[in-house]
Amino acid sequence: MLRKVFPLLLFLFVVLGLYGNAKGFENEILPDSLYSACERIVITHEELSMYNIHTLLDVIKLVPGINFWIKGPDGAPAGISIEGGESRGFSLYLNGIPLVDRYTGMALIDFLPLSRVNYIEIIYGGPAVLSSQSPGGIINVVTYEGGLGGPRTDVEFTYGKSNRRARRAWFSTPDSYFNFTIAYDEYLHDAAEVHILDPTRKFGLYDMRSVLFDFLMKPGDRKRVFVRVHRFDKSYVGTPVSNLDEVIQSGMDSHIRLSNGLSSITISQGKLASSLISGKISYRYLSTYMKHEGYLGSLSTIFFLNASRVAFENEVWGKKFNPRISLFEGGISIHSDLKESLSLRASIAGGNHNHIGSYLSGEAVVMKRWAFGVNQSVSVARRVRVPSVEELFQPEIERSIYGEYRASAGNSALDMCSSDEYAMSFEVPSRGGVRIFGKEFRSIVSLSDSVIPEYESVYGGWVSGVRGMYRMEFGLFGIRFHSNYNVEVFTGRVDDIQGIPEYRVLSSIYFKNPVFKNTETLTLGLNAELVGSRKFYRKTLDKYLTIDLFGSLTIMSARVHFAIKNILGEEYQTYPNYLMPGRYVMVGLYWKLLD
Repeated sequence: MLRKVFPLLLFLFVVLGLYGNAKGFENEILPDSLYSACERIVITHEELSMYNIHTLLDVIKLVPGINFWIKGPDGAPAGISIEGGESRGFSLYLNGIPLVDRYTGMALIDFLPLSRVNYIEIIYGGPAVLSSQSPGGIINVVTYEGGLGGPRTDVEFTYGKSNRRARRAWFSTPDSYFNFTIAYDEYLHDAAEVHILDPTRKFGLYDMRSVLFDFLMKPGDRKRVFVRVHRFDKSYVGTPVSNLDEVIQSGMDSHIRLSNGLSSITISQGKLASSLISGKISYRYLSTYMKHEGYLGSLSTIFFLNASRVAFENEVWGKKFNPRISLFEGGISIHSDLKESLSLRASIAGGNHNHIGSYLSGEAVVMKRWAFGVNQSVSVARRVRVPSVEELFQPEIERSIYGEYRASAGNSALDMCSSDEYAMSFEVPSRGGVRIFGKEFRSIVSLSDSVIPEYESVYGGWVSGVRGMYRMEFGLFGIRFHSNYNVEVFTGRVDDIQGIPEYRVLSSIYFKNPVFKNTETLTLGLNAELVGSRKFYRKTLDKYLTIDLFGSLTIMSARVHFAIKNILGEEYQTYPNYLMPGRYVMVGLYWKLLD
């Protein structure tokens, strides 16, 4: 009965909303935005506060054009794909600085200080100014830097099924010449029986902690000295190799940034150690990033230089290998208003990798604002990705049970990964739009089909699709509703890129209504996600539909919130043989102690 009722309600919400006006996630360039010619979406802190957000995957479920897979509960290995791109090509940034495992090339999605999020920026292509690190798109999580007026402390607690629980808190001194901030994030859950081939095996017992220290000094009008130290660790028990295999990751990132408004230099250093039953992967890195914004005649420009060095000390199943990676890059982005209603953005970047050699990438987009209220853009790009250290140097390891890989044989002769991308978009501001995209993967890294699988460079083929978005507001029973509708269909998929769905449909509807003599605010809404079949090697996963109910109530400076996840109790997988959670409830409290 529930399966019939909820889709019908969502359909009625769409029909009733056709008479309203549109409203959705923001899309303007914000001050701390990564400069990009690509399509982008921004989700603000205020918008995120309506949902029960624990991890980055909770955010992705709200955003069109992004798919993910995960091998078990939160904390398990996961991959993220933007518009059909490679998971290794996707990059996660924290205030413009990569938060990526420099061994596997995969995003470190567990270690985000979500307590301090200002907004999250999703960029659907990798800007050329970040060429070798993000050809598969970017999520840039921007946290507050410095105080928010007077002294402030925020805390948040949540609890749910399987003992899922989160604790977050931060304190910041008043916004002044000197400012200090400390933030603590913790997320835990018990182990769960999720493996279809071995139902008695438990995965999880997840424990993640993140501690953030920020120091900000303002010696002049636009001059800033910013220092950040970010310490994080996690543990997760249970892998396909062993029921008792405990994965432990521990790391630190620290950086200092000097800026005067137009120019900045950031020096970063950090380390990450990962240990499990097969051995240990650890590395240290040092990088320097310089950026200058200015003008060349009528062209607004951004120049950048980036240099990094990574040193590894690895041992896998008794085999030691200690590669050293050096990378140097530079490039420029330009923006010009050719006419009053016509503008151009373009970027070009090049670099040198000490094992792969030199490379070049670039992008260009022309944007036209038509008199009848439609914005149009056409973009072309050549994107590149340096193969990861795992793909280049991993020692030969045999295949594990269940057809999964403990590891694989690296190949130091791999080529640079590259793709040519084309897109055309039409947008009606504040209402919605259509985006048509195509990507030809000229060279990607794939695993050979052999007893000892080896990474090899192969021609990937074409990924193509179309995405439509519609946003609206409408009135019903005296209440103002807000809604978003997104449909994405892939007309072409690449076999060597796993998990691309046939289609993905997102629908969200909610209202915010004053209550208690208009002194408090009640929020209530539904999210629905319909995902088509996906291919993983020789296996195809069935489509699935999930619907979540969420709500919150403000009480002075506090907010009580709840969510009922997967109301229909849908049994589904995002990766073969790993069940996602069924129906469960989350409750929580967010409180501004000092504001």
